[in-house]
Amino acid sequence: MHKINTEKLEKFIEENTEREMTRQDLEKDLLRLKHSILEQAERNLKFAFERENSTMVAAIAELIKTFG
Repeated sequence: MHKINTEKLEKFIEENTEREMTRQDLEKDLLRLKHSILEQAERNLKFAFERENSTMVAAIAELIKTFG
């Protein structure tokens, strides 16, 4: 299973806490974050299918339904 790159997440937070954001900037960044989460969920779902792990598949499917 893939792990979240905490260094990238911390860098993203640091870069964006200081700047003034318009509503459009915020929406764009949130969509980018949502897309990244869904990409990672997709990779993990493929991994779960390969391992035939139905519990993991169900958990990831719920996550995808929430974010999708």
